[in-house]
Amino acid sequence: MQHSAQQLCGPDYKSTDQHRITQGQASATLSLAFDSATVSYCAVIIRDKESPKASFAASLQSTGYPPLRKADKNADYAGPVFQHAKQSCVTWAGRVNGKLWTSTAKHCPDRHGS
Repeated sequence: MQHSAQQLCGPDYKSTDQHRITQGQASATLSLAFDSATVSYCAVIIRDKESPKASFAASLQSTGYPPLRKADKNADYAGPVFQHAKQSCVTWAGRVNGKLWTSTAKHCPDRHGS
């Protein structure tokens, strides 16, 4: 079964950004979603359909706080990771096997209409 970020994060979360990560034959799409009612972000990394299962991780970090992470080995996805961001911005990251990608831009709630 192919999962989606909205299924894993919840129906009120709307996609705000995505990034594809590839390591060898393994690949996955890291998604960031935002819920304007709760002013919260969700990050989840989902194995691409053609990819073999691998080790995946997703993380979110709110300004001034340590990152929140979820990881899984031999999985279809990792996450969801939730971060309330009422008065701060978040960076997001994902890992496929040993390859780490971290966002260079911060996502802030005021950019999503909250």
